[in-house]
Amino acid sequence: MLKKWMGLLSVILGIVFLVSPISGVTAISILTGLVLSGLGVWMLANAIMARRYMEVGVLWMIFAVITLAVGLMLVFRVFLINQLAGVWLYVTGILLLVAAILILAAGSQSYLKRNAGIISAILGVIYILMGALSFNPAFVGVAVGLILVVYGVAVLRSP
Repeated sequence: MLKKWMGLLSVILGIVFLVSPISGVTAISILTGLVLSGLGVWMLANAIMARRYMEVGVLWMIFAVITLAVGLMLVFRVFLINQLAGVWLYVTGILLLVAAILILAAGSQSYLKRNAGIISAILGVIYILMGALSFNPAFVGVAVGLILVVYGVAVLRSP
């Protein structure tokens, strides 16, 4: 029964995202920022308390400060989460293209390696295109809305 309620909630949230995609992305950005800020404060507090026991290193404290800073920037809308997603998609696309070039340049006559290189190149281009589109919050909101509606309908239709 809980599964059906989750499916219904997913459809409702998906419709909300489709009706107002920018507001939905803003809400996700702020919510994610609050979670990251809380995590950053918790990590920083643990790093300071465990500092005298040398249980955590300097990297833990640096990561805590970075997490807190990114969380606060998301909360106060210095940037939206779609910009982080766009950068992530760009970097992943570039890495996939580099992998494709390396695989194809290896010159192996293996059918499997050649196909892996071609698939990597295709996925790299798709990731870069999705990265370009994701800088538009309306696109991200509509994409999330469609995914939520499709998921919700699939859950509601499942036995």
